[in-house]
Amino acid sequence: MNAEEFRDTTLDPANRTLLHSKDVNLNAPKRRPCVELLDEQMVAILRAKVPAERIAMVFDAERTMRLLLEAHLRSRHPDWSAPRIAAEIARRRRLGSS
Repeated sequence: MNAEEFRDTTLDPANRTLLHSKDVNLNAPKRRPCVELLDEQMVAILRAKVPAERIAMVFDAERTMRLLLEAHLRSRHPDWSAPRIAAEIARRRRLGSS
C-alpha cells in the first residue's frame, strides 16, 4: 500500500482492520464517538501511583512511539540518513503525519 492508498483508508472499529475508502459506506448513519472506560482495577492501580510514576508512564509511551516511528521510517525509506529520519520524526511530532 502506498501513501496515497493509505490516506484513503479508515480503521474499522469492529475488527480493527483498515478499510479502503471505496469499501466504506459514506451514506451509513453517523455513529456517536465511543469513549472506552477504564476497568475499575486499572483505575485503582493508576490512582495508587505517585505523580512521578504517572509522568514516567507518559515518557515511556512517548519513547515507544518514537522508536516505532523510527523503525517504520527506516523500513519505508532505507536510503534516508539518520539526520533525515530524526528530522522527519521531529516534523511529525510537530505537525502530525500528513
